[in-house]
Amino acid sequence: MIEKFKKGGWFLLSGSCAVAIDYSTFLIINFTTSSPPWLSKLFSYLAGTIFSFIFNGKLTFDSSIDRKRLRRHLLLYSFSLLMNILVLQIFIVGNISFIHDDRTTGFLIATLASMTINYVGMSTWVFANRKQDAE
Repeated sequence: MIEKFKKGGWFLLSGSCAVAIDYSTFLIINFTTSSPPWLSKLFSYLAGTIFSFIFNGKLTFDSSIDRKRLRRHLLLYSFSLLMNILVLQIFIVGNISFIHDDRTTGFLIATLASMTINYVGMSTWVFANRKQDAE
């Protein structure tokens, strides 16, 4: 039970740092270039992904970092990225805003969806325990 809380804590810390990297990169690209929001999000998300793989692999899931896990991580995050961009676009195109503006609202909702997908995928597939790896 304590181990689950520990993993959850590390994942939340990792997620917070990855989101800070993601959001700051998104703001810098989106508001200093003429790139469309989805392209800004693509690059910012990739920056957070790189951080997440290393941090979660080593600290959250106490796992080795190998090619198999990297491939799985990239597949998971590719799927999560598509969902993230789709959710962001829905809020922007629909001009839906709960917080500040449609971009901020879309970013936050897209991030929550991605974090859920990522935790489930990392804990059950990417960094699964040794028993699961043997199957």
